[in-house]
Amino acid sequence: MLDVLCPEDAQALHEEIGDANLYMRTVLHQLSPADHATAIQSIERLLGANGILYMIELSSAAERYFAQLIEQHGAPPGLARVFQHGITPGMLNENDLTMLFPPDRFTVCSTGQNHVHTVHTLLTGEVVKVPAFYAVVRQRQQRASLPLTEN
Repeated sequence: MLDVLCPEDAQALHEEIGDANLYMRTVLHQLSPADHATAIQSIERLLGANGILYMIELSSAAERYFAQLIEQHGAPPGLARVFQHGITPGMLNENDLTMLFPPDRFTVCSTGQNHVHTVHTLLTGEVVKVPAFYAVVRQRQQRASLPLTEN
């Protein structure tokens, strides 16, 4: 396990294994917005020039989904513990991607809507599936500088 808020550890891991492909599930919405830049710095170090990030985050629709879920069924016990810890779902949305992954440093290759399948089951037998969005991101490929030639 790697603490995304420790870019030095991410750099040390990158030095050990090289460029990495990353799968990140519902991490950024749990961080304080003040910590996003540090987390992105760690991700950037791990990706290196060739790695690809697949991330899935709760979407802004998650807040409505949870409100409706609680109204209809009460809070499932596992989710009640999440809410007690003050984790606020839906703090991110696709519009935040440009801020998180600036276009001068990153390329967002793909985005779309999805669901996060949880381990929580309602009394109806239905598995709780929270609205989410995904993004596939890589570092922006810098064009190699061509040497200047004299005519």
